[in-house]
Amino acid sequence: MSAKAALLINALIFAVLTPMPLHSSQVCSSPWSNFKVESGDAVVMGQEGPKGLTKVEIRVFKKTFSLSASDLRQLSGFSANGMRIYSEGGYEETGGEVYYIVFYAEKFGRKADSRTVSVHQNGSVKIEKGLFQ
Repeated sequence: MSAKAALLINALIFAVLTPMPLHSSQVCSSPWSNFKVESGDAVVMGQEGPKGLTKVEIRVFKKTFSLSASDLRQLSGFSANGMRIYSEGGYEETGGEVYYIVFYAEKFGRKADSRTVSVHQNGSVKIEKGLFQ
């Protein structure tokens, strides 16, 4: 092989193997300023701002449950974009039928964390970390 051909091959290999700078933009989900989701007998509605959920109301058992400012702080970093609604028949001694409103936080398109708001037929409302993953 001639020196000229070897030089050309080396230049091509160098060009192919030299990392090129990559430019990308950050992709973020846009929060819903107002949302209303209906699933069976459950209705979850609220508002969301740049810093997260600002109002959440849950209508179940023919009652409306509004989350307090303290409850909303526990949901900091979570969005209605990642919300799911589940229910179960429950047992009378544990509060009866239960609706679970699960807020997921995602990182790189994967579920990273969750908070579950459980509303029991007896009227109790709890917020728990990571109940559903």
